[in-house]
Amino acid sequence: MWANSPSHKQQQQVSELCGASIRALTGNGGLRHRGRSLFLDGKRINTGAPHSNPDPILDSFHSHRGAADGIALRLLHSDAKLHRQMAPETPLARLIFDLLEQLRVETLVADEHPGIRANLYHRFCEWSRRFHNEGHSDGEIGILFYTIAQIAWSRLSGNPTLKESDDLIEVTRAQITPVIGHALLHLKKSRHHQAAFAQHALEIATILDHSLTRLMQSSNSDNRIDNEKELARIALSIDDSQETEDSNIATVVSGSSKVPKQHLQQYRVFNRQFDRVISAASQVRETELREFREKLDAMVFHQGINVPRLARQISHLLATARRDSWLFGEEEGLIDGRRLAQLVASPSERRIFQKNQYRYKNDCLVTFLIDCSGSMKQSIDYISMLVDIFSRAMDQSQIASEILGFTTGNWNGGRAYQSWLAEDRPAHPGRLNESCHLIFKPASSRWRRA
Repeated sequence: MWANSPSHKQQQQVSELCGASIRALTGNGGLRHRGRSLFLDGKRINTGAPHSNPDPILDSFHSHRGAADGIALRLLHSDAKLHRQMAPETPLARLIFDLLEQLRVETLVADEHPGIRANLYHRFCEWSRRFHNEGHSDGEIGILFYTIAQIAWSRLSGNPTLKESDDLIEVTRAQITPVIGHALLHLKKSRHHQAAFAQHALEIATILDHSLTRLMQSSNSDNRIDNEKELARIALSIDDSQETEDSNIATVVSGSSKVPKQHLQQYRVFNRQFDRVISAASQVRETELREFREKLDAMVFHQGINVPRLARQISHLLATARRDSWLFGEEEGLIDGRRLAQLVASPSERRIFQKNQYRYKNDCLVTFLIDCSGSMKQSIDYISMLVDIFSRAMDQSQIASEILGFTTGNWNGGRAYQSWLAEDRPAHPGRLNESCHLIFKPASSRWRRA
């Protein structure tokens, strides 16, 4: 852990050092590492397993180095296309399959790199302790995922399981080892051959997924909901935002609508004539606006939110790398033709290369859409605080944001409903009410002026 929360500058330095480490190990000069994101020639790529994504604030520098080494080994020793082809479809099975592949490549460290091996050991141990301490191992899915992680890591690396984990995983280990023992035995033997290893990893992931599916089917609805939330929480520990087609990371797939497709195809808005778009501020007197603003400021103040820190975290999540210019006089990169004369005049001169310079920009627009119907009255104070705090953070991060709302324009459908009645109630009319769209803050306006 850091003695104090690391500053933005310290986080940036750690990112640059980790990026340099990944480039050195892979020999790929186009890789750039920043915060929890890795870019290849300006395009974001994903990084494989929960312990490959350290927290920029809570995890130590040693832990960041271990994660960077693990990412480099994944890029060196894993065929992403083959991994995608063999990966299972269900979320839990995919999570386990991804984890096992990451653990496989981490065992392929050359003997002349004991420092890398130490970094990987430290990172996995730190991730394991945090996973347990934050309560992720309390539920059925969490303890299953944690147990298989500990067993597979120990089997592949040759390290004993963590002492503090032994009692925790004892019961689950006794339950799953008999059914996955054969595949588990062959993991280490096949670790140098990805395709063969993937067959055994897929067998383990599928068996455990089927076992959990049967358990969830026999559980009551509340337990099933808790398990689904738990799986989503574990999946979100993998940084899979802005996923690209090259991704090899598991995601939780959303469900399908229960409305029949044939009805969706016939759905339409019956009448848009009475829909309105208005400025929310124009509907409230100026004195009331001041009172609301003072009340909201007081509520935000009592929350004690560190808005600058939140702004930095948002910036890390939303920033993308863009090629900005060239760096000249470098010792590696592309040959700079204008400096060849220097090489002739001084054969020992090495600064004759040029590199692409990347800058990270928050080139996006964030929209907050608020349900302003009467059913939201009890929650609106909390929603107002949430949106207000995030809007301030967006401004500090130089990210454009807009705050919009929607509600019905009149009771019982209003004039849209009356026009439907007047036309003798045609079938499948779609939306039958007046819609009112509210603009609280346009994207072109700063938070302080909105």
